[in-house]
Amino acid sequence: MPATLPPTSHRSTDEVYDAETLALLDELDVPLRVDFDADHDIAFGTPLEMHEPTGTAREMRRYAAEVLTSLPAHRQQLALAYGAEITARVDASRDILAADPAITALVRERLVDVLLPYADRLRRTVRSGCRPEYAAA
Repeated sequence: MPATLPPTSHRSTDEVYDAETLALLDELDVPLRVDFDADHDIAFGTPLEMHEPTGTAREMRRYAAEVLTSLPAHRQQLALAYGAEITARVDASRDILAADPAITALVRERLVDVLLPYADRLRRTVRSGCRPEYAAA
């Protein structure tokens, strides 16, 4: 059987997860194969970054690198340009949500569809204060 890693240790450094997805993955506690490779934007149908309320880590790194290499006179224009880009993404996510209020439910359903093939490796854990549950063999 191939080695497995818990979802938190398999996350690549360039992949950005929103808080709700992290909570879902931690709740599911599904170990994924080491060679498990899925583009989450394709799997979920919409980029998860669309649901981030502020700049993503990738946007912030790109902005910081640009500011550090630019002349001080151009930094104000850079701030406005990057701020407009982040605002456009946030506005686009609001438009998507307004056009289809069920998009969050669809993303959750798609998450289940993507992880369902790995359900045999699902481990149920006992949390303090909860009734004991049997771990899947």
